[in-house]
Amino acid sequence: MAYQVIRAFRDKQDNKRHYRKGDTFPEKGEVSQERLDELLSKENDVKAPLIEKVGTDEVKEPEEAENELK
Repeated sequence: MAYQVIRAFRDKQDNKRHYRKGDTFPEKGEVSQERLDELLSKENDVKAPLIEKVGTDEVKEPEEAENELK
């Protein structure tokens, strides 16, 4: 399953890697289900979902993702 960033954030569990809206998450490697659940929900420092699930072939270009939120 692929995930896409819907709100920019710095990942405190990955050397403060900066993710921008539209980026694929994670950039590389694997992430625990607990961490995914945290970023998919409001149960994080920002109190808002930071990523969303997308199909493997459905990862949108950052420009396209930004236009959808307008």
